[in-house]
Amino acid sequence: SPWDRAHPLSKWTFHVANEMLMVGEKRPLQFDDLIEIPEVDRAKNVFKNLKDFYIRSRSFWFIPRLMVALNRMVFHEMLQSVIYTIIEGVIRIALPLLLVFLLDALQNADSYKAYRWAGLIAALGVLQAIVHHILFFVTMRIGWNWRTSCTGLIYDALFKLEGADMHSVQNGKMVNMISNDVTRIEEFAV
Repeated sequence: SPWDRAHPLSKWTFHVANEMLMVGEKRPLQFDDLIEIPEVDRAKNVFKNLKDFYIRSRSFWFIPRLMVALNRMVFHEMLQSVIYTIIEGVIRIALPLLLVFLLDALQNADSYKAYRWAGLIAALGVLQAIVHHILFFVTMRIGWNWRTSCTGLIYDALFKLEGADMHSVQNGKMVNMISNDVTRIEEFAV
């Protein structure tokens, strides 16, 4: 897919979607116009990964086995989101501190320092917005993959049930597990 072949900067700026967006500007998009899903995000792959990690995982301390498997499945993305969260936190702490220096420069009528602090505050504000949107995309993608793979695990378990056991599974309970419980897992990532 174009996403798999794209440079990280193209992914972070979503430049990889520009061709599709230009087609959508000219006419309504058809299914064939959409970008292919990246190979790592395809349902068969995330389901297989979670199933493999679930088989090999054990509960850790108070963390359930499924949560351990989910975190191992997206370890690199989670590490990436931790780094982006730290960067965003540092910027959020630095902005009010820099504002103190800007106010001090304005109070002392030092226009050179005031412009310098104002420029730095503006640059950090732009950087914070960029980091925030990358962080949001990464965590949303983690949540989508968790939801897809957990839904696959539920269906896999249901398909393995024998005829007598199938009567004990209520349709409402199955729908509730997929629609409510798995959605909570998706929301947890964000």
